[in-house]
Amino acid sequence: MIYAASPYSHHSITVRRLRYEVMRDMALNWLQQGLGIFSPIVYTHPIVVEYKLQYGFAGYLKFDTAMVRSSKELWVVKLPSWEHSIGIEGEVRIAREVGISTVHIEPFGPTWDAVKTYLQDQDNKDAKRGGVPNAIC
Repeated sequence: MIYAASPYSHHSITVRRLRYEVMRDMALNWLQQGLGIFSPIVYTHPIVVEYKLQYGFAGYLKFDTAMVRSSKELWVVKLPSWEHSIGIEGEVRIAREVGISTVHIEPFGPTWDAVKTYLQDQDNKDAKRGGVPNAIC
């Protein structure tokens, strides 16, 4: 199995939804290619939204740790702000601890093409405000 890490948390529910949609479509593409992919965002976002649960890496640490440890590779999808994500940092740390290689992947697909500018603009606005937009993801 390949673990697909990506940023999720953000003060804007729209940004969280768009991050989910990009990852959902990328995961679909990989599954159609016959790859065994697990994306925690694709798995948990619908549950978080439906049941109004808290989101963020801290809440999923035990679950994400088990999933990373059972993977053969960790793919980091470079959505805007990925380099500030505490969740991705934690997932990469876990992968290193158990000797799992990490690969960085550029986002792709029709959803990404449609929302790329919006997500990049939100990232730039957050940076100008001096905030890290997804520090808890």
